[in-house]
Amino acid sequence: MLMRIRTPFPTIMTLPTPPKLFPAPHDRQRTRVYKLDAMFWSPRLDDTRPYCEILTLHDWAEYCEMLFTDGLRTPYQDQIRRSRRTPRLLVEPLAYPGYALAHLRTDYIQVSPDLTRMWVALHEVAHLLVPHCITAPHYWRWMSVYMQMIERHAGRDLARIFHACAIGHSIRFQPNHMAMV
Repeated sequence: MLMRIRTPFPTIMTLPTPPKLFPAPHDRQRTRVYKLDAMFWSPRLDDTRPYCEILTLHDWAEYCEMLFTDGLRTPYQDQIRRSRRTPRLLVEPLAYPGYALAHLRTDYIQVSPDLTRMWVALHEVAHLLVPHCITAPHYWRWMSVYMQMIERHAGRDLARIFHACAIGHSIRFQPNHMAMV
């Protein structure tokens, strides 16, 4: 005969609930951009493998800082200029796996340790460089800056492939920013 033991506390451990991320109401490209990132930055591709390796949080924060200051010193086309003073970028770990968040108004990035990859840094820093697109964070102006960052930091060959994949995923962007188009 089985006997139930009653305890004053629950016996099932529950994980903390992840932060509620409500996509902006006008962010129609969000899912297409996430699918493109998941497909393109696959570690099985030889060209993108260095960008898919997990870095330590300290190294990832330094890489984000380098991308951020580079984007402020030499702005990309479609990027609205910010003040001449370079703000300090703050990177903090996030407890929920699979999340990376860029807080646009405060130059603040939170990332879970499983996403400290170089391509995630490119994606999140692009959000910080185009802070005026709060209502639609993945719209064409952000995508144009993101593609220019890939061209500048990952190379023209990867940028060409990413450009073709973005067209294949019906993602809107400003096509005249790249010399190859």
